[in-house]
Amino acid sequence: MAVLSFTIPNEYIDEVVEAFAVKHRYPAMVPDTNTSGKLVPDEIPNPQSKAQFAKQIIRDFIRNTYVAHKAEKEAELAKITARSTAVTIADEFR
Repeated sequence: MAVLSFTIPNEYIDEVVEAFAVKHRYPAMVPDTNTSGKLVPDEIPNPQSKAQFAKQIIRDFIRNTYVAHKAEKEAELAKITARSTAVTIADEFR
């Protein structure tokens, strides 16, 4: 598997992580999935750190970009195939 890495100078890392957290709406509190029978679930501090959240956003962006590109290529190929497919109309329909 290939590895893609980024180097961010130490003096900027906190600011970069915070920018991802703000721009992509990092939730500081999340629903407690271990709530037992309460009508309104309790919230707990997000167990995912802001740095982990930023990495997830970057991974999702790369994955979504690849998937969208692949789908666009497949759609274009389908159009080309459809255009080059011969259609024959039988005489009884003329």
